[in-house]
Amino acid sequence: MELVRSLGGVSLPWHERAAFNIYLAAPDFSYINKQELDEAVSALEYHNFNVRRPIQENGEVARPADIHTLREVYNKDIALLEACDVVFAVPLEKDPGTLVEVGYALKSNTPVITYDPRGENKNTMVMAGMRRKPSLQKCEPSSPFGT
Repeated sequence: MELVRSLGGVSLPWHERAAFNIYLAAPDFSYINKQELDEAVSALEYHNFNVRRPIQENGEVARPADIHTLREVYNKDIALLEACDVVFAVPLEKDPGTLVEVGYALKSNTPVITYDPRGENKNTMVMAGMRRKPSLQKCEPSSPFGT
């Protein structure tokens, strides 16, 4: 246990975890292979975290979509992102929407955790924009991790 604590990071009691809203920035679309994404969300939920999935809450836009529909969903997604305490990004297939959400979160000083299970994301802005702090109260964007 001491080894885990020595790694730094944040320790959050079980009963407090559900109070933190985690925005899922990822291509959570019905038409892509997202097994790693679903497994990560399941793990977070298993550990009592409140994961907010914009695709599930605001809907998946049918293609093609008119600009009114796109703006409506965009505004809902941004409102949800702004209501969350942290962003958990899984940039599968180099999804541009995920990168926009990460950039928006970084600019607004929302902590971002990036999980890149396929090792696909070497984006300079995402990788260089991450910083790590030891406590949640002083949390800035966290270091990216992956396999």
